[in-house]
Amino acid sequence: TASSTAASEAPAAASEAPAAAMPCASRAARARVFKRGHEIHILAFNALKLRVDREELQDEWDAAVLEFATFDVLVISEVRASDRIYKQRAERLLQMLEDCTDDQWTHRVSEPSNDEVHMVIAKRPVDIVSVSTLHAVDGLSMDYAPVVACLDDPRFVGELRRFNVVGVHMPPKSSATRRSERDAQIRKLCAAYPAQAELRGNAPFTNAAAKETRKKAPYTAHIICGDFNASARELRELDVERHGWEIVFGCVRTSSGGMAYDNFLVSRDAKDFLTLGGDVLDLTRYANFSRGQQGISDHAPIVLRLTEVPPM
Repeated sequence: TASSTAASEAPAAASEAPAAAMPCASRAARARVFKRGHEIHILAFNALKLRVDREELQDEWDAAVLEFATFDVLVISEVRASDRIYKQRAERLLQMLEDCTDDQWTHRVSEPSNDEVHMVIAKRPVDIVSVSTLHAVDGLSMDYAPVVACLDDPRFVGELRRFNVVGVHMPPKSSATRRSERDAQIRKLCAAYPAQAELRGNAPFTNAAAKETRKKAPYTAHIICGDFNASARELRELDVERHGWEIVFGCVRTSSGGMAYDNFLVSRDAKDFLTLGGDVLDLTRYANFSRGQQGISDHAPIVLRLTEVPPM
């Protein structure tokens, strides 16, 4: 009959229709496509005397330290070297970090120079292996002697597991004389450090040199960080790249005057093992005493992210 003919010619049953596409999130949960290498995060900060004891700044310091506690290594510069003030402020900062997390923190400090010290603070399992202070480089006195900290992070699985972090605070370019002194100190440090093993605790600077040591995990990443009082353009003019350094930031604003003074230099050969990333933690309120403005610092903290890409 016509009705039976129509029925026989009807479309296929719903059971024969294509299966509905599985939601993307469900599909993704079934397979691990990407593996993520270990990262270490290093924060550098010109802390403007580290005034964590100022009551009017307490809320800002509380919020800042809560953020700082998420990073692995803190390099704090322009810390007062006075025994009483250093102990009071440094101990308070360390206690604040301990209160923020369940992590264990260790720290070392540079030798005083012009009433300032650098602090290096590390979150376990990062280990501060050694610390030295560069009061002079090749006979040139350094105004605020850089600290050199050798760090070890056992979470890296490749041949690069050590990091030499050099914290700096270079002279301001407030006059022609001071600018000349700044230029000389930046040039000397960036040229002599790769060339003179004693400045870097005998850690190899290049990968070629590391291969010759015939040790397990001999490779070291070298990082100079902090307040250069010089922009990326000025650092290039001072030939830092010629000596094996990569400048991480361009001329992005990092200070209350809108200047690009804070940066990271990373040894170029480290990029054979690591990828680089960075950030500026822009402050909502910068200190500017000439205008009567308070704030935790006149510089923003800056952050370097180093991510391992291990061999196959």
